[in-house]
Amino acid sequence: MLRESAENFWQTLAGIKTRLDMLGEDFVFGMQNNALQLLASENYADVEWVGYIDDRICDYCDGQVGRIYRVGQFIPELPAHVHCRCSWRLIPKGGV
Repeated sequence: MLRESAENFWQTLAGIKTRLDMLGEDFVFGMQNNALQLLASENYADVEWVGYIDDRICDYCDGQVGRIYRVGQFIPELPAHVHCRCSWRLIPKGGV
């Protein structure tokens, strides 16, 4: 019963709008992640996880805010989840 309700939701106008919003977010974040790798490799040594610190931030992102990652090593991809509002701040080589 619950599964049928969920499947029916995606066929409604609200479900279609939600899915299009999610696809749009995925596209934008995909472009940002690719640009991050390209730009960072040339002029930047590190990236910092930036998030909105408010009552809507999830526990995972709250724990990631301010973390620094070295370019060329593992950098998590954003979005961390659906409707994630976090982003990256590029840190120039030799500076803050």
